[in-house]
Formats: sequence, structure tokens, C-alpha cells
Amino acid sequence: MTFTGVVWETWAKFLTQYQHACQSCDLSDRSLFCLPVVGNPTPTPVADVALAVWRWEDRIGRLDMTLYMDRALSSRFSHPLHHKVALAVVTELAGADSHLAQRLAAQDLSTIMDPFDCLKDFAAYRGWTAESCQNASWDEGSIEIIDGKRMLHSAAAAVMGDRAEVTRRVWRGQVSVLYPFIEEQRVSIIPQVRSYLRFPLETTFGQVDDAEDLEVGQLRHFLRGKAIPARRWKLLNLLTEMRHALAHLEPVPLRSLLAEEILHVEE
Repeated sequence: MTFTGVVWETWAKFLTQYQHACQSCDLSDRSLFCLPVVGNPTPTPVADVALAVWRWEDRIGRLDMTLYMDRALSSRFSHPLHHKVALAVVTELAGADSHLAQRLAAQDLSTIMDPFDCLKDFAAYRGWTAESCQNASWDEGSIEIIDGKRMLHSAAAAVMGDRAEVTRRVWRGQVSVLYPFIEEQRVSIIPQVRSYLRFPLETTFGQVDDAEDLEVGQLRHFLRGKAIPARRWKLLNLLTEMRHALAHLEPVPLRSLLAEEILHVEE
């Protein structure tokens, strides 16, 4: 059973008195009571010598959700990059809510990358409205504490019309996967295009003497008009567009993730 209202008041008084009595007893002679208290009970539970208070609100972090979702998504996306991006975005959106995580995990990549309507539907399922979420609280599920940071539940943000916050969470998930991916591809492209470059090169950040010091956008700039293979040029353009989007705090569009050049890279 859970303990609220008058029931909790009675138990709170008993536990306070009992823990005082326990202090003079050996550990092996003490009884152990574990009471789940829901909401914001009055009186507030207070720890003492023989009484511990554990709050659940900061027990689940991003790593927990990542490990949980990795298995759930393992069979959903055959392409490794799609799996990684979906996992990272779902982790950001779900927070500590396993039910929302499962709902998102059942969606296609298009919905995961643009989840606003899906999140609004989930808010309706929870019975949340824009008005009720004005007084968001942890015990109602509309507030979460993730890795020590207090956050509004993604579905609550959606039902309140905060599309910008939902978009930021998609971006945070994407950037953790796509920035390293873009850099890996930049490094792999350089040996294939080095012969088309003549150093030193002047950039807006100064003189560059080595291809490894060129960002993808700079590579595209200095390779423009060169006779490099068409597929390689398309990939370089795509990587540049992806990096520009992320650098401006914008999610990479779905069409980029589904582009043939990206699919070919991971084959």
C-alpha cells in the first residue's frame, strides 16, 4: 500500500517515536519498515539517526535510459547511424519516463525526429492540459530531475505549445551522435582529396598548412570546381549542411539522414 493523508500522519508519528526507541537497540534487534510515500506528504519525512528518507526523483539518469532503450530499439532500425540517432533522441525526450520511451521507440524515424504531435498525444493519454501543466510537479510526473537538473516533461512541454524546447531536445540527442560522425567522415575524406589542394591556404581563421586542419565547410570551399568524384562531392556537401544545422542549434532534417550518401557510408 501507499501512504498518504491521515494514514501517513499516523505512520509519521509512529516512525518518529519508533526510531528514537531503536537507537538504544542493537541493529540485529531492530525491525525494518519501508513505507512508499506518494506526493508531498504533511508532515514532511525528516531523516534521523535511525530513520532514512530516500527521494526517488533523482534516481534515473540519461545512462539508465540509454541502456534501457538500446535493447528496445535494437531491432527497429537496421542502419547503425539511424539506431544511434534514434537512441540518443529518445533518451533526451523520454527523460525518466519509461512509458514515454516505449511509446517513442515504437515510432518510425520521421516521428522520432519530429515528435511534437506524438508528445501531445502522450500528454492527452496522461490527462495533462496546458492549464494543468502550469503547476507542474514531480509527483504528478510533469516535472523530472535528470542528472541533477530539474526539467519539464517533454509531453508537458508539447501540450503547453513549447515547440522550441522539444526541438532543442531533438537537437541535443542528434548532436551527441552526428558531430562525431561528421568528424569521422571528414577525416576519412581527406586522404581521398588531399591531391586536389595546394597549401598553404588562407581561411577566415588564418593560414592552414595541412588538410587535417580544414573543417568540412572549408574543404567544400577549397574543393569547389575540382574534378573530385561526384559521390564524394555529394557526401561533402551533405556533411557540411549537417554540420551547419547543428552549429546553429537546429536538428538535422530527416532527408539528410536518409540520403543515399549517408546510407552508403555505413555499409
